[in-house]
Amino acid sequence: MKTLHLAGLTLLVACGERGLDAKLTLRYHPPAGAVYRYDAEQHNRLDMESGPLAGAGGGQQLATRLHFTQTVTGPVAGGIEVRITFDSTHVESPGMAPEAMARDVERLQGLRSTVLLDERRQVVRAGFDTIPGREPPPALAAQLAAGVKAMSFGLPEGPVGPGDSWTVATELPIGALPGVSGAGSSRTTLTVKEFNVAGGDTTVLLAVATTFPADPIHLNIAGQPATMRVSGGLSGEQLFSLTRGAVVRGNMKGTMRIKVAGGILGGQGMTVSAESESTVRLR
Repeated sequence: MKTLHLAGLTLLVACGERGLDAKLTLRYHPPAGAVYRYDAEQHNRLDMESGPLAGAGGGQQLATRLHFTQTVTGPVAGGIEVRITFDSTHVESPGMAPEAMARDVERLQGLRSTVLLDERRQVVRAGFDTIPGREPPPALAAQLAAGVKAMSFGLPEGPVGPGDSWTVATELPIGALPGVSGAGSSRTTLTVKEFNVAGGDTTVLLAVATTFPADPIHLNIAGQPATMRVSGGLSGEQLFSLTRGAVVRGNMKGTMRIKVAGGILGGQGMTVSAESESTVRLR
């Protein structure tokens, strides 16, 4: 067994009888004090496929652009602490009043999130350092928290090489919204496509595929019980620097179908199609 120490991760390289097996045990050890600046975009399109508003408006579009800074504040009790500061946010939504949108965006400027990660890059805890009177709207906070966790996919327990996969569970962001219970978790499978060494940096390219829980999600709409089912999935890639312990770039794209039934919607309910495409890039 050979041990290779990089700034971002400790790699345990397994050597078999036939030489190097090219399997690496990945552990998250980013350099304390490191600062990484990111640009991120997310584009969503919502279409009412069935229900009272089916076909109305030709689809609602929402575009979000974020610029944020990730600072490794260093090892602390329980893991590695990372602080994320949302430097600027721009949101475009034809279906929302500009004044209301501007108020929500203003509350996000300078917002900070502190995340504690273990050595397998699993989220131990995450929360917002809110300023009284400037708490983000619950829906936007849930979306931002989901984005933070989506960048922090857990690393596998044992050695992996090209073609190897592992699966992690991530709590659905709607679980934090009022009236929602039993939201469950999405499941993301990561597959090693290749390792690369260039310019003093070692990176791993991962294929990423996310599916949603089949079990119904229980809602309370206007005081009446209802259920939601989510189907479809997202797929894409993520390039991760093992040397720096940071995402270099990533993209995800796919379609979700959300069916809500019960309560004021009755048994027929409604079905919403949500096309989503997101990207993140290290500057």
